[in-house]
Amino acid sequence: MAGKGEQSGKAIAIYHVMRDKENFEDTADMLFQMVKSAATKHPGKQRILYLDIEGHRNKAGGFDHDAFEVQQGFILGFLGRWLSEVAMPLMHARTPRQHEDVPESLITTDVGVAENRDFELRADAEAMNTPMFDSDTSEYVYPDGSRKKHR
Repeated sequence: MAGKGEQSGKAIAIYHVMRDKENFEDTADMLFQMVKSAATKHPGKQRILYLDIEGHRNKAGGFDHDAFEVQQGFILGFLGRWLSEVAMPLMHARTPRQHEDVPESLITTDVGVAENRDFELRADAEAMNTPMFDSDTSEYVYPDGSRKKHR
């Protein structure tokens, strides 16, 4: 984590390269820990995430599943809530409002195929007694099975 812009007190830059050997879970965990650390050490300062990706291409030349899911499902669908800006290969975006309530921890699960997704997400939410984020729908699944859109 670098302190780009920190001299002026305006922003904290968070930079990560998703390496060839990193999978979705590795990258998601690293990004979450970096954002959590920046929020803890510099509360209220704007956080800007810069992501580069090495490799992670499919046969057609697009991003492979892990790189695409990190950018779309994880960063845009989940982590962006705690950032003021994101610059990554897929896009560059500013968020309307950076939140400060970064969760204590991140748990990623493989919920399997679509027909079991709701059941498995609810079971995980119930077992951990905490909402689970569904990156396919950008909704939180609660232990009672209800869903709420991520804002």
